[in-house]
Formats: sequence, structure tokens, C-alpha cells
Amino acid sequence: MKRAVHVYWFESSSGDAMHETLRYDDGSLSCSCPGWTRRVTAGVRTCKHVRIVKAGSGGMFAKTHGPLGDNAEPVPTPEGAPKPQRRFNFE
Repeated sequence: MKRAVHVYWFESSSGDAMHETLRYDDGSLSCSCPGWTRRVTAGVRTCKHVRIVKAGSGGMFAKTHGPLGDNAEPVPTPEGAPKPQRRFNFE
């Protein structure tokens, strides 16, 4: 089973929500934004937050980010972030 190893919190472009993008131990990514959860083109699921992280710019554009895991310090959850819920990975 995959484990999330890094989290990025991005502010919604409308400014009224926060979206959580996760990097997993196998290198795959997922996001909680509507773009990720609803958009699949040619069998590929993506969103602007995942593209930012893949480009190596997640740390510059994320409101906060950090490693996850047994030995990692807790990553602060930004104000306005959704309550924890079941995570899905569709890659």
C-alpha cells in the first residue's frame, strides 16, 4: 500500500478554500481540488496543483508544505483547510 510522504497545501484560486496535494512513496501524486477529482483527459488525471509540484515549484507556491511520516514534524494545517476525510488516488 502506498504511503503519503509529503503534503502541500494550496490556496484555492477563488480564495475560499484550501486544497491538499499529496506525494506518495512511489512518486505518484493526488489532490483534493475539484480539478483533480473531476478531470481526466486521455486517461490522465491532473490539476494545476499537481503540475506545480511535478515542476518542482510546490514549495514556492504552496501556502505550507512538509514531509509526512513517523519521524516527521507535523505540518501545520492552514486556516480554511478542509477537515480530514478519506483520500483517493486515481493514478
